[in-house]
Amino acid sequence: MQSKAKSGESVQILAHFQYTMFCLLVLMCFGDKLTLEQIKKIEAVLRRVLLGFEKFNILNFWPRMTKVLLRKQSKQLFQLLKDRKDVLIPLIRARKKAKGERLSKKESDDYVLAYVDTLLDLELPDEKRKLDGEIVSLASEFLNVGTDTTSTAL
Repeated sequence: MQSKAKSGESVQILAHFQYTMFCLLVLMCFGDKLTLEQIKKIEAVLRRVLLGFEKFNILNFWPRMTKVLLRKQSKQLFQLLKDRKDVLIPLIRARKKAKGERLSKKESDDYVLAYVDTLLDLELPDEKRKLDGEIVSLASEFLNVGTDTTSTAL
């Protein structure tokens, strides 16, 4: 970035700022410092999901009929959602394990309460089931909305 500025080339601050906000939100969401590779995977999958919503919006029109008629788009949507789960579920499980270890030791000063930690104990009152699938959606929403609105506002 400095070399571009010194040479007189234009510097795209927005992309750097969005990436910085995304990294910060990943830390807030999962509470762990993730590797660059993990962050890139999360960013790529969430970007594909976010950009694909308009493309898959037609599947909401008549869900039973469009599922059959637009089988290819339906498969693409389910593959995209599977990719999102494949990236986020290991991070959620790791956080669940870290939370369990912290509760058993009760003496960890370096533990940071993350957004996912607050979601792990949620359950539907009538059904008494855990919301594991919904945690993926909520974490994804937290990352997408936080990054876009914050960087747009600033």
